[in-house]
Amino acid sequence: MCVMQYNAVNFFCGNIKKWSDIISNESRELSLEDLASRFVRGGDVWIVQTFYNLRKIGLPVQISSRLNKDQINIIHYDDVLNLSNFNDTFVVSVRADGDPLFVSNFEIVQNKSSIFSSNHHYIPHWPQPGIVKRDVSRGEKLENIVYMGNKENIDEFYTSAQFISALDSLGMRLIIQDRDWWNYREADIVLAIRTGPPFFLSTKPASKLVNAWIAGCPAILSQESGYRELKESNDDYIETLCPDDVLTALKRLYENPDLVLRMRENGHRRATAFSVEAIAKIWERFLFHHVVREYEEWQRVSASSRKRRYLRSLFAKKIWGHWADGRKLGWTSELVGKFRRKLALFVFNF
Repeated sequence: MCVMQYNAVNFFCGNIKKWSDIISNESRELSLEDLASRFVRGGDVWIVQTFYNLRKIGLPVQISSRLNKDQINIIHYDDVLNLSNFNDTFVVSVRADGDPLFVSNFEIVQNKSSIFSSNHHYIPHWPQPGIVKRDVSRGEKLENIVYMGNKENIDEFYTSAQFISALDSLGMRLIIQDRDWWNYREADIVLAIRTGPPFFLSTKPASKLVNAWIAGCPAILSQESGYRELKESNDDYIETLCPDDVLTALKRLYENPDLVLRMRENGHRRATAFSVEAIAKIWERFLFHHVVREYEEWQRVSASSRKRRYLRSLFAKKIWGHWADGRKLGWTSELVGKFRRKLALFVFNF
């Protein structure tokens, strides 16, 4: 292990003042449960939470509001957009839900389907900190169908009189939980349905599934690559294409209590691979084995070679542009997006 050759891995945080208590030694007494309500934005989750979790297991990491030229720097997508000229700084960026950045030495992605180049690496999203699991005293109840998220993000069908009536006939009700996303105490089934263009959906993590496993709730999910990548058996979750499929899935669970029990037990088993401890080990192997070796190679590269690579990455980033992100509906947008994505990746990997 090459850890001791470096003072630390530096996590870049643009809003460092917000986290003064985390940076201080006193934060070692704070738990993730204490911090759950504060990890909201992407940078909070991927930068501050990762720093906190890696420091807790004794790794030599630091957090600051600057990029250091003599260290490995970890930075979130949003902060990369506000900075420039990375050709003389070693940067590992976290793409999250964004587009490829090209300008960094490595990009961390949250789905395997988002790997487009040899310098893209998949690391699972951290589980929701401070999850309150389903109350075991609820037993075999199937009453509360919980949607974790904002009301405006759920299809209007699920708040319609038709859907509410169908749930009522099964003795169920839909709860839209737009706050306290870590609290599954009263949840019986998790509903996570999202719509959008295929490429846009492919950037979304499998967090809602993993959180449901941890919480002890069967999950009914939409078709997304992030979920499918984790699927090992039909007990992992129920996939749906449309609102009618959701109702069919709910009836199936209602009529098969053995299936519900099996899905809960399976979720408990699957969740162990996505614990904080397990993901921290993935980060450790990635940073202090793989990235360290690449950093040593990068230090031996000439300044002119670094500059050429950086200019090529800027060109690829420009080609990708807003047309390639796949967030606009319509066949024209999808067709142009595919072309620009392929061209940008060809330029970058050339």
